[in-house]
Amino acid sequence: MGLYGPKSVLDIGVRLLALPFVDQPSALSLFLSLSISRHFSSFSTRTNPLPLPLYSKPLPIAMEILATLSDTIHAYTGLSPAAFVTILSLMIGAYFLVSSFFVHPDSIASTEKSAAASAPAAPSDQAPSPPPALLAEPVQMGEMTLEELREYNGSDREKPLLVSIKGDVYNVSRGWLFYGPGGPYHFFSGNEISRALALMSFDPNDFTDNLDGLGPDELEVLKDWELKFEERYVKVGRIVRSAENETSEPELSTTDAVNVHEVAEAE
Repeated sequence: MGLYGPKSVLDIGVRLLALPFVDQPSALSLFLSLSISRHFSSFSTRTNPLPLPLYSKPLPIAMEILATLSDTIHAYTGLSPAAFVTILSLMIGAYFLVSSFFVHPDSIASTEKSAAASAPAAPSDQAPSPPPALLAEPVQMGEMTLEELREYNGSDREKPLLVSIKGDVYNVSRGWLFYGPGGPYHFFSGNEISRALALMSFDPNDFTDNLDGLGPDELEVLKDWELKFEERYVKVGRIVRSAENETSEPELSTTDAVNVHEVAEAE
């Protein structure tokens, strides 16, 4: 009669359709393949085959393809079509199951982009912006006192950063990272720093233009600093003494100033 009887073929088809991991098209294809194989086996083992006209009709192309596929599976794998489809279904299911535990880098990038696009914009006060004093052109300040100079120490972002060297006022707003709030030389801003530069000192007591007691080496250092400031920054004003400053911190006399320049030039 053949490898499979009518009842056994029907039973296999029903069982395949009931399996959760086998999709219906695959089960239906296998069922048709088994049916075709049964008919071929039955035809080849009959002693009294049916009349030739019944079998002379060509099979549908789809059924021929399924029969060929069934024979190919058995020839190359040694497995029955049912076993092959079962194993293949398990492998595909395992692949998708394992793949679900991993995320492709492209998916991460697209997720980040979509999250960034949907995220609310940051408040404007949190966005870093350069101070207006850094973007503005240096303005000539004219004559100013030390008290007025101290107002330009970076505490007000609307005002430029100013320092004084030997009475000359320089706009150092271009060096905001160094002389602005939080910078390494922030304490120089708004001060007269001649003596501090000559001594390479960060002591606030040296924030003065009093050069008494300095030697030729210190004066040469101060001269180098003065040249650097003249090259990099714009001179915008001049310090004038108020009555209070004249009594507490006398200004260098003309003779002393000439002597300082002569020593610096001699070096």
